[in-house]
Amino acid sequence: SRSEEAEEDEDEDEDEDEDEDEDEDEDEDEDEDEDEDEDEDEDEDEDEDEEEDEEELNDFCDQAEVLLDTYALEFQGLANELNMLEKEIDATEDYLKFKLDKARNRLIRLDVFFGIIGACLAVNSAITESSSANFSLKIGAQTLSRVEQ
Repeated sequence: SRSEEAEEDEDEDEDEDEDEDEDEDEDEDEDEDEDEDEDEDEDEDEDEDEEEDEEELNDFCDQAEVLLDTYALEFQGLANELNMLEKEIDATEDYLKFKLDKARNRLIRLDVFFGIIGACLAVNSAITESSSANFSLKIGAQTLSRVEQ
């Protein structure tokens, strides 16, 4: 009876060992499942992180593009203003050249006018001088001089 009891105890021990082995196998399976779940979770986390990084990068690129577009528009506006100023300066230069040409022409006309007046006065002076000079006239035998008269 003792041997039967010993066999039963051994059978029970073996059953317990088998149960423990099965429990360990189940635990290992569960651990593997958990590891796989964790790996999947990590993969999902990595995918989510990558997606978040891509979204952040896209957002950054979009913001940079908006800033660059804004600056490009500002530079284009400044370039247009500079072109307008350049045209305005050219127009002002042309206007001032016209005014200077007009003033120069007036001075030339004035110079010509005074030259003509000077020439007229010179001719008048020559005529006056020639008529006031002492000439001797011979009329017949008599010589008359203007001074004598």
